[in-house]
Amino acid sequence: MHKKQGYRAYAKHMAIISMCTAIIIISAWLTIPFTVSFTLQTLSIFVICSVFELKISFASVALYILLGFCGLPVFSGFSSGLAALMGPTGGFILSFLLIPPIIRAFNASTKRKLALSMSVSLLMCYILGTLWFVAVYGSFTVPNILSALSVCVLPFILPDIAKIIAAVFLSARLKTIIKL
Repeated sequence: MHKKQGYRAYAKHMAIISMCTAIIIISAWLTIPFTVSFTLQTLSIFVICSVFELKISFASVALYILLGFCGLPVFSGFSSGLAALMGPTGGFILSFLLIPPIIRAFNASTKRKLALSMSVSLLMCYILGTLWFVAVYGSFTVPNILSALSVCVLPFILPDIAKIIAAVFLSARLKTIIKL
């Protein structure tokens, strides 16, 4: 009897991970035109990390990256492969792996703590992604870093703040609906 329950729990986790990964993929494909176009993948990752436990959320993000690495067009703009991960935006994609442990480390019991955890994880994505971008395109000089910030971070601050606000409220609502 105990083995059967273990298989059910495993199957349940695999189904949830697959569903969450599919949500990340679809949200990466959805482009919203604004001052600069942006996707909703960080929003979906924030919500998944807030609603599900660390092993599920981390596995979902890792599977998303692994599928892209294997050549499935899961990244923004339907890109994939090693070229996408080693290219100028690869640091942002790989830094998504930091979001689940950072959000879980805050053990957010309030909306304010949850928003703070998302902000800190986004800041880490900005830092690592921008440093990666600079490494791909040039040297680590102040002008190069400032130029990279103007391209990689500044245009996305307002949309990302909106995503954090939306994720906080979506997460709170989903936690009341989803009972694991």
